[in-house]
Amino acid sequence: MNRMVLFFLIIGFAGVVHADEFNVAQAKWGASATASSIYGQGYAADNAVDGKWSARETDKWNSAAGDGPHWLCVDLGTERVVHKIVIRHEGVLAEGEKYNTAAFRLQKGESDQGPWVDLIEPVRGNKSNITTHVFDPVKTRFVRLFIQKAEQKGNTYGRVFEIEVYSSTKDITEYMLSMSFPERKFRRQNGDFLVKAECEVVRPASAQEFATVKLRSNGKDLGHLSVNTGAATDIYVPAKAAPCEVQLVGVYESGTEEVLASQKINPPVPTYFDNGGTIHVVSSSHQDIAWMDSPQFCREWRDENNMTPALEMMQKDEDYRFTVESMMYLMDELEDHPERRELVHKLTKNGQLEWGATYTQPYESSISGEQMIRGMYLGRKWFRKTFPDCDAVVAWNPDVPGRSMQMPQIMHKAGIKYLMFSRHEKGLYEWLSPDGTGVIAFSPGHYGDDHFKIFTADSKTAISRINQQLTEDGEYFDKRNIDPEYCLLNSVDFSEPTDFSQIMQMFNDQAADRFETNGDESIAAKMKYSGATEFFEKVTKNNPDLKVITGERPNVWLYIHGPAHHKALSAGRAAGRVLPAAEMFSTIECLLDGDFEDYPEQEFFDAWKAACFPDHGWGGNKGKITDALFKEKLEYARDKGQAILDRTTRKIASHVKTDETRGKPLVVFNSLSWKRSDIVKTKIDGLAEDIRIVDADGKSVPHQMLPCDEYGKSEIMFAAEDVPSLGYSTYYIAVGKEEFATDAVASEGTFENAFYKGQLSSGGIKNIYDKELGRDVLQSEKFLAGEVFTMQSVGNGAGEFTEVQQPTMEGFDKSSNHGSKWTLIEAESGPVQTVYESEQKFSHCTVRQRIIFYNPVKRIDFEVSLLGWDGTKSREFRMALPVDMKDGKVAYEVPMGVLEVGKDEIEGAAGGHGGGGYYTQVCKDVRPREVQNFITANDQNFGVTMSSSVAVCDWVDPTDDPGDYPILQPILLASRKSCHWLGPWYLQEGDHHYRFSVLSHEAGWENGYRFGIAANTPLHVVAAKPRPNANLPEEKSFFAVSAPNVQVSTIKKCDDDDSVVVRLYDIEGKDSNMTLNTFFEIAGAEHTNIIEEEGTPVPAAGKMFESRIGDHAIETFKFLPE
Repeated sequence: MNRMVLFFLIIGFAGVVHADEFNVAQAKWGASATASSIYGQGYAADNAVDGKWSARETDKWNSAAGDGPHWLCVDLGTERVVHKIVIRHEGVLAEGEKYNTAAFRLQKGESDQGPWVDLIEPVRGNKSNITTHVFDPVKTRFVRLFIQKAEQKGNTYGRVFEIEVYSSTKDITEYMLSMSFPERKFRRQNGDFLVKAECEVVRPASAQEFATVKLRSNGKDLGHLSVNTGAATDIYVPAKAAPCEVQLVGVYESGTEEVLASQKINPPVPTYFDNGGTIHVVSSSHQDIAWMDSPQFCREWRDENNMTPALEMMQKDEDYRFTVESMMYLMDELEDHPERRELVHKLTKNGQLEWGATYTQPYESSISGEQMIRGMYLGRKWFRKTFPDCDAVVAWNPDVPGRSMQMPQIMHKAGIKYLMFSRHEKGLYEWLSPDGTGVIAFSPGHYGDDHFKIFTADSKTAISRINQQLTEDGEYFDKRNIDPEYCLLNSVDFSEPTDFSQIMQMFNDQAADRFETNGDESIAAKMKYSGATEFFEKVTKNNPDLKVITGERPNVWLYIHGPAHHKALSAGRAAGRVLPAAEMFSTIECLLDGDFEDYPEQEFFDAWKAACFPDHGWGGNKGKITDALFKEKLEYARDKGQAILDRTTRKIASHVKTDETRGKPLVVFNSLSWKRSDIVKTKIDGLAEDIRIVDADGKSVPHQMLPCDEYGKSEIMFAAEDVPSLGYSTYYIAVGKEEFATDAVASEGTFENAFYKGQLSSGGIKNIYDKELGRDVLQSEKFLAGEVFTMQSVGNGAGEFTEVQQPTMEGFDKSSNHGSKWTLIEAESGPVQTVYESEQKFSHCTVRQRIIFYNPVKRIDFEVSLLGWDGTKSREFRMALPVDMKDGKVAYEVPMGVLEVGKDEIEGAAGGHGGGGYYTQVCKDVRPREVQNFITANDQNFGVTMSSSVAVCDWVDPTDDPGDYPILQPILLASRKSCHWLGPWYLQEGDHHYRFSVLSHEAGWENGYRFGIAANTPLHVVAAKPRPNANLPEEKSFFAVSAPNVQVSTIKKCDDDDSVVVRLYDIEGKDSNMTLNTFFEIAGAEHTNIIEEEGTPVPAAGKMFESRIGDHAIETFKFLPE
């Protein structure tokens, strides 16, 4: 035969297809493509030679954004004679017309680098979806589409689905072979899988005659072709993952063989899940408290569009499952629909309805450790008390790109086994806290991936994409020895319960149909509805080899809370400190009274509920309503905690036997677990110049009066020394003035006391010399200590960005630019403190700075006020503390721990994507950071610790030509915008006030953290009014911990009985044998989980309890008073 014959070898089909021309620019014929750029994964240049144009996400080349030039180059694999090119532009799919390539050139080249010669006249003004270009036949290997205008109205993105290059059949000079696997049809033979192949052969016009033509791979014949009819036997190829070569072999009458063509193939294999696997469709709906609309609207929407239809679907279909992410929504459901309580309980008990185990989904490191723990109380603990025969063991927080390093331990010790999260590399993980406890965590990449890629597509496309995912992810499951249990998460903001039975049935039918041998249907993967718990339990059943993650994933969205909501976050941070203190002293007061009858249990429940209320949904649509509600909740929690603390400490003070002949008694309370010396302030009525402060031994202590306030009250401040841990000391306001000698020397530009010698300059402190350390502390060439500076701050608090959006130099200004002088405030200066003040008029506010040197204690306070801030958009204010260290290491407090930068973050980058790109930044390089009470810099010579009144701090110079030394920088305020297109700007107009305390100390953050915590936890003073039978001594520690690294997180009445709960944690990263001394006889003790359940008896004797607290461990104990 002297004419070309095109064979299609397909089971059930035999025939010869004749054609005058065919497209040689296809990957199956060896063609490939390169491009000027690509938009991202899924938009590769090779998509333009794959023969497909049905899906934008998988079938087209899309360039990255830019003005070009954009180009697409096709390598045909060998020189061919070509005469026509067809381009399928964006418009081949609906609504793509406006992105059709408007102006371009078609060129041939001697290599993929050119030189390039035009094949046709340049095309201009094109609007067509498909363009066909015919030219005189030319021989070439490389063809280029050079784009001069990529879109109808712009040149931002090049977009092409296919570029087809045609050769005439008469110009084909060699056999061409292509094998593909469109059916993915398998059979099992001798225990091995084979896959059905579709074979396509092009025979050149000058081909010789053969007795037979056959296919061969690895020396084994696969099937014969009839050269006369084009018919073929069934072609099955071994289904092995490794690439192999298939040869087209011609056999002459003599038996001599000739290899006519060959192709490298990657045969499909049964997925890892075609081994009795299950595809778990976990249906949920990602829900912020608000963000999509106001909190009340979203609550009503959840009721009408989530809960009501989900309950209806579950009643109609026993197989349907639905998961609600947070326990708050169950509280809402039972409050809004008490009549549905029995139904909700029933569906929850039988596993159809599932609830996330935490109260809300917060920014974890923006709240205190106790706030994180109380989220478990309001989650799993409340749930088990509400439905005692049900449980919740999966926590959900899929939206926030940040994880606090102690949260896995908190979850684990709350009985929560699993975590659904996202915006992280897809996979299953064992996420541990530094103590070695944690949870099994699953990330789908982004929580909306499966929804948008699969569940919004038509059934055929959805199943194709599911199979693609199963194939891609099977290797990961196999490598990690993970059972074939696969999760498809259907969740997106405001998604509704959906019936997927049609997709499931079609998938299951096709999965079974893939296997031809009788009985093999049983091994095909099956798709079903599941709850998250079922998925986790099955996928972890046989102890897979999961990747272990340890440490903090710094939050990328941190600008949204502290900098963008300063006053609200300040209230929340205060609540996180004052509520545990109120609990401690309320518990002590009840123990002193002999019962818990007056313990304010409901008040604490309401306050903690309010303190834990705000989730990550600040701003958003109608965000001013949401933000106001969040602020109201946090202020309520703070104020309620303060009111309880005031009330209960006054009651305790009334138990103290004081001697009023010595003066008016003041009782100073210490809520921290170590003995403290610090400055105390308290209001007194009227002017009182001829007074002094004496301690319980009658010794006068340094004190001074401050000016009267607007209500005629004076404030007295004094130095309280060695106030016992978790206890109090008594002082007296005595008659008789006493002058205190002080070695403080102050002028308008210099200051010196027993601890520091300082030089002030316009804008801040230029030099601080530490007398104890014998060294200078500051590096003030660029910034002064306490200096305020402002930068442009373009960005969102949260959003689909993958790195924190950094400030820029536009509009940069700093205090020292204004030449303002410092004024010594003599009315506020004295034996206790020396105060300086300065004001500068910035463009959009007045900056007031105050520097306070304390004389009885080693401490410098920097107070900053932004007065009359006008709310200009995209501005940011920071304060600088530049430290004279070349190799300084930075650390800061996180909830229930300290993080050392570069050491305690999770390893590498988080991976996964945020909608707008991939999280490729190494986590140790993420900045700024969420800080609890302090941030500190240390080298081998000394350390500097700064307490922070704000939630976010940096340490790297953000300006041009940055310094190579640490600059500790609290971020005071940032006027950024919500990422919701209808959301508000976070402008925060008005006055803002801040305070930062600084201590230089011996090297090591361990030498400064107590200062940093204490500076934000002032000693609490009340005027004592002793009751008649008062019998407490003038000084007492109610609880004391022997190990200095072990902190008391809270002391409270047990939720379930009249025991006393004490929570302890190690902050320094060391194992310790510790003794807890109490002021009451212990009748019995238990070691419980973190939510006061599952108690195990432990020994205790008298008023003493001994235990080992492990490295970074958080432990909870319950004590029954005698």
